[in-house]
Amino acid sequence: MNTLIIEINDFELTLIQGRHHINELGCALVSDEDVLFGELAWQQAKTSPLNMYYHYWQRLGYEEVNTVNSQINHFADLAYIQLQRLTADFHNSLNIIFVVPPYYNNEQLSLLLGIAKACDLSVSAIVNNAVAYLAGASYNYNDQSAVLIDIELNQTTCTELVTNSILSVKQNHVVAEQGVHDLYRVMAKWINEKLVKECRFDGFYTAETEQEIYQKIPNLLKLAKDQYDISIADRNIMISINEVREKLDDFFKASLNNLPSANQYFITRRFANFLERLTINSEQDFIVVDKHALASNINKKFDVLTSDKDIRLITQLPLNHKNKDDINTELHGNIKVNKASVITHLLINGCAYPFEYTGEISDEKQYYLSVQPPYITLERTEQSIITVINSHQCWRIENHNSQNVYLNELPLEHFHELVVGDQITSSLLDKTMQFIHVKKDS
Repeated sequence: MNTLIIEINDFELTLIQGRHHINELGCALVSDEDVLFGELAWQQAKTSPLNMYYHYWQRLGYEEVNTVNSQINHFADLAYIQLQRLTADFHNSLNIIFVVPPYYNNEQLSLLLGIAKACDLSVSAIVNNAVAYLAGASYNYNDQSAVLIDIELNQTTCTELVTNSILSVKQNHVVAEQGVHDLYRVMAKWINEKLVKECRFDGFYTAETEQEIYQKIPNLLKLAKDQYDISIADRNIMISINEVREKLDDFFKASLNNLPSANQYFITRRFANFLERLTINSEQDFIVVDKHALASNINKKFDVLTSDKDIRLITQLPLNHKNKDDINTELHGNIKVNKASVITHLLINGCAYPFEYTGEISDEKQYYLSVQPPYITLERTEQSIITVINSHQCWRIENHNSQNVYLNELPLEHFHELVVGDQITSSLLDKTMQFIHVKKDS
């Protein structure tokens, strides 16, 4: 099945075809001769602010823009050029599945189909993002409710769903000025205020130093150091990790403290990445879903998604009921880990190799997975290809060799969270490794 999944989210435009996938920011820097997209545009945003555009996917339409480029007259033009360039890397895609944000109206959906046609893309279906992400969630749905929250470049979205035998959208909410672009703006302003107070230097005085401030923010957001030494134009300030946490906690409260009531709360991986090391006191237990779940759900539901010859927005899909003991979820932050979601064994060729037999499981321990027996070791060897880290019963994986290692049929990035049921394949292995939970005898 030659399917290309295209998720429209301007913070992370995502294209997935089998094991090949790419992500790109939905922002553009327009010049008289060319248009730069994604990270290249973002890195020059403050030095060319009048030529930067951030809203063309969010407000997809014929909204006029005055640019120095005669080919760019509307937001739709920017969307078309970016989509055309991104899809050029994918060949022979006969089935295009668009995953769209919950607020797209009929006019925007029609325009999206027109842009796809101009790009020579054959669209098979358009599906609401919350339905696409949650249709395969292994939960015991019995007339319950669910919420998916996601983050974009300029806002966050919250979609309420009803779950029984059918997963269907109830309504959606948008929280304005709570996107990644807004987060960077708030963080940059805060850093500059510290520069003014401590160094009597205004980093926003020139475009170059303002851009320099923005380029410091990604490192701060990692929350990997106790102290950060921030140098701007030879002026230095110290920022502690607790200061950054406090700022991020305060920013995201608007998105998280007023969620609608539901039985289950889901969050996209891109949003969870900002929250995992924070101390927000949320009443909800969030279940993380990522592009692996998205691709898997669409592949499993492909026949249902494409059964109607008329392309219309899909806002409901049938669910597969499962027993509560089979729940496979990825839980983080303030979330209480469901016992059935804890990884205990590695399944290879029908044999389950226990992690705990290699030593007592502590609050954090590293295991190394090898291509030959013993498959699980506590020390890295020449045969080791992957590190598995267990921290407070939350599991994550690190790829030693960036080539030809796949998690659930998608290329394994440097780090990724793990849940029960995840599978590892590689050209280095002649077997599939699967992370499973095995009940202890009572």
